[in-house]
Amino acid sequence: MAEFVNPSRTFPICDYVVYRGRVLETVIVPIPDGADKPVPGGAAAEMQEICRQLDEVVAAAGVGRSAVVSVQLFLAHVNRDIAAVNGVYKAYFNGCSPMRCAVGAELQSGMLVEACVRVELLEIKA
Repeated sequence: MAEFVNPSRTFPICDYVVYRGRVLETVIVPIPDGADKPVPGGAAAEMQEICRQLDEVVAAAGVGRSAVVSVQLFLAHVNRDIAAVNGVYKAYFNGCSPMRCAVGAELQSGMLVEACVRVELLEIKA
């Protein structure tokens, strides 16, 4: 059974889905709440905004960054922007290593980066 959290009233999407109470999956875009376009500053700035939002998601779920098990990154200009995105990603996930892939994609709303993130909700505490 899946729990669809904060579903949109106007389009068939939600903020995130929790599968069987154990796995949370969400798509994060570099558009802050209340804004209608991505943060300025290029791909690195967009990745920083995605990481900021991801911190909010894992905190709300009661887990930490080490509970992130996979990240799929979609980049509008993968060859041009991957180094900038990798710098932010490496700093953010310092100390943990989720599975990750990065692919080129045509993104909406002028975005350069979009992320699909999977989080294990039953994080093992050391």
